[in-house]
Amino acid sequence: MRDDLFLSDEDPGRDARSFRPRHDVLRAFVNKREGAPDEGEPIQGLEPHGAYLSLHHNRWRGVTRWDASNDVCWLLAFSPTHASGELRDAYNYFASLHRRDELLPTADDYELLEDITPANFIDGIATVGAGLYLDARSNPRTVFTETYGGGSADVVVDVLVMEDGAREEGWIAVGFPFDTPLNVHTALDVIARILPRDIMVAGLERAAYFADRPLRHDELVFKWDLAHI
Repeated sequence: MRDDLFLSDEDPGRDARSFRPRHDVLRAFVNKREGAPDEGEPIQGLEPHGAYLSLHHNRWRGVTRWDASNDVCWLLAFSPTHASGELRDAYNYFASLHRRDELLPTADDYELLEDITPANFIDGIATVGAGLYLDARSNPRTVFTETYGGGSADVVVDVLVMEDGAREEGWIAVGFPFDTPLNVHTALDVIARILPRDIMVAGLERAAYFADRPLRHDELVFKWDLAHI
């Protein structure tokens, strides 16, 4: 991530699907490997043969490896240069990493698979809540609820939309135990990934009620009022 893609170190431990917009090769990685993590062109010269697969995107090349025992597909390295027969060729770079034992994931990388980091936790909540708004919009006056279990802590997301054709009024609640890495700021980050872009998070009103029920002690509730033009 740092040396090949020039991304920050803040994302290890997160699923690539949560930050794929940051680089085209990440989009290609998710699109091509999500449904077929063990399919691709084997890279010659890397042993065991067939374990290392080439990821093609325009002139760029990546190398991936499917680890079935841990149910994870790794993007191990990336190069923007495919120049057959030249030293700068991507496959020469991958081979040099392999010779130096720098291609495979480290023990720390595998340990991150077991960790529920704050970023990974927030990604999970946002994923669980992704369809709630559409369901609530299609079924006004009906509360939709999803729960995300991040280890020992469960986060509950409730969404309710009231619509009369000209105006939309809605509530979203995020309920969490106190031992989770969630606060007002992170809750708003999650909500921004659940609600559509025309509902500005900066314009959300902190509410003391979720529609007609009182606020629970372990939740944050936000309300919006949107006029349809």
